Amino acid sequence: MRHLFRFGAVARRENLVFLLRRYRSPKPATAPSPPTPPKPPKKPQKFSFHGITWEDPYSWMSNLNDKVAMRHMDVCMEQEEKYTEAVMSDSEKLQNKLQFEMASRIPFDLSTPPLRWGPWLYYRRVEEGKQYPVLCRRLASLNDEFISHKYPPAGFDFASGKRIEQKLIDYNQEAERFGGHFIIFKYTIWI
Repeated sequence: MRHLFRFGAVARRENLVFLLRRYRSPKPATAPSPPTPPKPPKKPQKFSFHGITWEDPYSWMSNLNDKVAMRHMDVCMEQEEKYTEAVMSDSEKLQNKLQFEMASRIPFDLSTPPLRWGPWLYYRRVEEGKQYPVLCRRLASLNDEFISHKYPPAGFDFASGKRIEQKLIDYNQEAERFGGHFIIFKYTIWI
């Protein structure tokens, strides 16, 4: 009898081990691995200035005259855009909400302080309902009390009936020309 009892206990234990192995919870689902950021090819080039030498592996990107390099840059930029979209896709609703909220808080009569260069005042302003700024200039002698673009509105003097503002670059038109999206890297007015 004792032998059967042991056999029964051993059998129960083996049955329990079998059941545990068979019905254990499945492995937790692993989150999909995040996409890897694109890496442009390295083409090292040595530079030496003032006795200091260094190697720049990405200097080829700054050569705007090399058509092959520019094609590589286009491919790299497309890969970076896809990577950014993939990484930021889960926060798309938040991005839209933030963009809408920030756009509603930015005053549309926004203008940079004018910078005088010779007889001209240069400034940048955002027109109402537009997404991008307009780079403008006007003669300083026509409007010495110029503080913002509001007075006279949009560069038009109602007293004389003359347009006193010149639009140099309308980034909104450029954006339409290039498919609705436009990136302003940097511009500088040198005095």
